[in-house]
Amino acid sequence: MTLDWHLIEPKEVVCLLRVHLTSLSGIPTIKHLRIVVGTSDEDSKKEARKRMIKKLLKKESIEWTEDGNGQAMLIQVDVIDPKCLSFFRKK
Repeated sequence: MTLDWHLIEPKEVVCLLRVHLTSLSGIPTIKHLRIVVGTSDEDSKKEARKRMIKKLLKKESIEWTEDGNGQAMLIQVDVIDPKCLSFFRKK
């Protein structure tokens, strides 16, 4: 699944990532979450978006790889237990 967040403000990226990790993690049919953080080297907020995403992923001990010359980040979500996320809330 690909999410294009290159127009999203860096501060909003963390909230969106939490929602998507909570709702998509652990679903066997969704193997990866690919997040587009920038479309060119001229995107001044690309690095801020990546930094915010990396900070959250590091805090949750979630591994990622960079894709497309650093324009996107790839997270394997099928192996993540959403109940183990610090921001997971029981309904």
